[in-house]
Amino acid sequence: MATQKRLSGIACTVSVLLLIAYSGCASRPDEQYKLAAEAMNKAIAEQAEMYAPSDWKSAKEIWDQAQSQLAQENYSSAAASLTTAKARFLKASDIAKDERETRETEVKAIRENIANYYTSLKAALSTAKISAAARKEFQGAMADVEKELANIETLVNAKDFYQAKKIGQECLQRIIFNEKKLKGQK
Repeated sequence: MATQKRLSGIACTVSVLLLIAYSGCASRPDEQYKLAAEAMNKAIAEQAEMYAPSDWKSAKEIWDQAQSQLAQENYSSAAASLTTAKARFLKASDIAKDERETRETEVKAIRENIANYYTSLKAALSTAKISAAARKEFQGAMADVEKELANIETLVNAKDFYQAKKIGQECLQRIIFNEKKLKGQK
């Protein structure tokens, strides 16, 4: 019985020593690093920092932690952190893609509304019997709308749908206000 306990104790000690030795000899997690970096680049391409900021931040924190672990040559922990970072970057990427597509659809609808109201306002202005001063004021407002439309187009091309939506909504409100104002002056 004493021999069995002694052998158990030795076996346990050897197991712990092997575990310590193995963890100290872990190889650099190059494959996990590559996969996590690819996931991060995908998240960047999907603009996760803008469209999924909390998920991006979470993934980036784990990525930074993995970088620190790599610098300290703590490869076992770095491998686990890189795997977690990869998963979080992919999640951020998916959320950002969905969010961006939603905003893009909203901006498209706003632009269509702007086009309809703008065309209607231009037609009403061309036939309106208003004073020269009032016509000049409306024409100035129309020029401002055209500048805003160009700005929206630039933002859409840059895939900044949040700002494009905001400016589009303001532009649409301005057009509707001017249309109502024109109807009141007839």
